[in-house]
Amino acid sequence: MRRVRHSLRSEAGFTIIELMVVVVVVGVLAGIAVPIYGSYVKRTRVTEAQSRMGDMLTAAKSFAQDHAASDGTPMWPPVAGQYGLVDLGATDNFTYEISSGGGQPADATPLVITATGKNELTGVTVVLTVPNMYASADAPVISGV
Repeated sequence: MRRVRHSLRSEAGFTIIELMVVVVVVGVLAGIAVPIYGSYVKRTRVTEAQSRMGDMLTAAKSFAQDHAASDGTPMWPPVAGQYGLVDLGATDNFTYEISSGGGQPADATPLVITATGKNELTGVTVVLTVPNMYASADAPVISGV
């Protein structure tokens, strides 16, 4: 009878070096993917703020058409108080405010709505400006993303 000797080299499987190379490659890929994903999530949440600010602007223009000063001049909604305006209350990601133009004549004063990030969006701001109630809003200015 003939004996067959098995050496360690003939066994199937991975060496420790091969496993270490795989771990390093996976680590590098994860190091690249995680920051890209975080940036994607931030941009998605900024889109949420832009959409809500568009609703606020529509409500502010409606308010201006329905509320005029004694001389007939349309007025932007006041900075404080709701007065029929879309809720300016905070969401999970942003706080909202009329930062300029509130309570002023809507036919000649720009209205500025600002969304300020909170929680993981701290440092992010979105500013929406409309020159007057008859104009379209300028593109929102986004900073901190």
